[in-house]
This record gives sequence, C-alpha cells and structure tokens, in this order.
Amino acid sequence: ILRDALRKYGDEPDLLGLLGVTLDSEKRYPEAEQPYLEALKLAPRSTSLWNNLGNHYYAQRKIDSARQAYQHAIAIDPHHTNANLHLAQISVANHQGKPALGYLNNLTGNEQTAGNARLLSIQALTLAGENAAAGKVIGQLEEQRPVDAPLLASVGMTLIREKEYGEAEKAFTLALS
Repeated sequence: ILRDALRKYGDEPDLLGLLGVTLDSEKRYPEAEQPYLEALKLAPRSTSLWNNLGNHYYAQRKIDSARQAYQHAIAIDPHHTNANLHLAQISVANHQGKPALGYLNNLTGNEQTAGNARLLSIQALTLAGENAAAGKVIGQLEEQRPVDAPLLASVGMTLIREKEYGEAEKAFTLALS
C-alpha cells in the first residue's frame, strides 16, 4: 500500500519514513534503510526521521550508526525524549556516566522521573562516581507507592555490577516485599 502511494504521490518524506518503520517492524532491515535515507534527503531537519533511523540501526545493534542518527535528532530538538534516552543507554553501556547524565538532563520534568530514565540516572550517577546522588534517586524509588518492584530489581542488578552491595540488598529487599 505504501509503495503504491509513493508511486501515486511521488517521494513524500512522511510516506518514505512510514515505509521504513513498517519494514523495520517486519525485521526487513536491509530494505528499510533506503526509504529512511531517501526521506532524509527530502527532509534533512526531520527529528522523527533521524530518530527512526537511529531506532533502525539500534535494532540491528549498529550502535555507532544509531548514535550518529540520534545525535542528528537532538541537534535539531535537544529535548527529543527517545533520542536522549537511547544516547544515555549507549553511554551507560560504554561506562560513560557523565555523558549519559548530560543526555538525561535534556529530558523534561515528567520524562526524567519515568522508570527507564530513573534507572539510567542511577546507572549514570554511579558510573560518574556520584554515589550520594544515586542513593538519593534510589531513596525516592523506595518511598514511591506503589513500589515499582521490577524497576527496583533492575536497580539492584545495576548496583551489584557497580559493587554497591549494601544498596543492592536494600533494593532487592524492597522489591521482594
């Protein structure tokens, strides 16, 4: 249907992007890249196209290409949620706490307190050696009702990797309760 629409209406960036997303959802990654690239030639300042291209590469574990695409997205919109979260994840995976914190600081109020952002924040703070600040975020999670047990279990695993065993035990205990 999308290919027919492209033939009928010509190269439209939105249609090309949608074709890329559709092919990605079907895991037809080799076919999906070209529509994204064609769409970006037509709309090089499209945050959503750059973000979706980043998602395309990230799904294939082409992390350097994903990072570049996400960086294009935040160059256009510094507060783009998905691009900043992925860049923070990439930074944490590379044990780069300070850059991860920079990306997380680009998120707006409610986005910073979402589960995934909080977990990334704890990981980034721990990697950056800011254990007191990480402990404060963990304390906020412990006070939250209802308790987000899966998130606290993830926090516990993060703390174990960073050899913060006492804090990990507290997180696991609260998650189990």
